[in-house]
Amino acid sequence: MLRGKEFLLQVRTPEPGPSESYEDLGPLAGNSQKSDVRAAESFLQSLVEKKIAKAQILASWREYLSNVLSSSLKAAGKLTGWRLGAWMPGSDETTKIAPFLLLGKGEAHGIIYLVKTSFGWRVSDVQGDLSQAEKQAPQQKFDPVHPLPFDPLQTF
Repeated sequence: MLRGKEFLLQVRTPEPGPSESYEDLGPLAGNSQKSDVRAAESFLQSLVEKKIAKAQILASWREYLSNVLSSSLKAAGKLTGWRLGAWMPGSDETTKIAPFLLLGKGEAHGIIYLVKTSFGWRVSDVQGDLSQAEKQAPQQKFDPVHPLPFDPLQTF
């Protein structure tokens, strides 16, 4: 029995987000020559250039995804760069899933999905709110004394 400290078990910590140094994001070390990585990187580069590489999108999703991305790109403002993360668990020889980051005034985080076809790797989906790249977020530095800025009595 905890005798009055049960409420501590109900405290919710903030949702984990990407680390400040983005250790899980960036070029896939040693894999830059692989066709799956090149496909994801070239697609992200096209987004930064405010273009949608329709030829790189899976044919069955090309029209829909192009429409969604075009409106999302308009709201993203000027993009200055991107980073691609490591393939996530669940990725295999025919399907790849990776986190990505688009940089602008702020940062937009998302996930890119690739599928291997007879024509090579094609993007099957892009999830994330690209408009977040337009919103400048305050940068917080890690404080080892007070690492989590939240009220422990606030549960929601």
